[in-house]
Amino acid sequence: MNETTIDFWNTGLPLALIAGATVVLPLVLIPGRTRSHRRVVGGMALCVLLMIGVSAGVSALFDKRGIAAGIEIMGLWPYAWFMIVSSLKAALLWVPLLGLFWFNAAQRVERLRGEDMARKGSV
Repeated sequence: MNETTIDFWNTGLPLALIAGATVVLPLVLIPGRTRSHRRVVGGMALCVLLMIGVSAGVSALFDKRGIAAGIEIMGLWPYAWFMIVSSLKAALLWVPLLGLFWFNAAQRVERLRGEDMARKGSV
């Protein structure tokens, strides 16, 4: 019988790494003082692409078979595609987090624009 257990090392740690990357990437890629929604959208799009890669990398690192065995069995590109598809399951974690960061960044842009307009109006 093939038993799969859920514990910190095969579930908790990978999810923590993915969640950590989800928090760090928007902070690094979106300037804090930007007044452009275009920059926010571009930064978030880049975050999504990078998170797909990060999730695939974490999935590959924590795969029981190991990366070398997976590539040997399936070949490089089928194995990479398999990891990308399996990493999209982790999107249940990082998509809502990125959505919150996007909402926060959009609010920050509007707040900074409002402050700029108030500053111009008071001069």
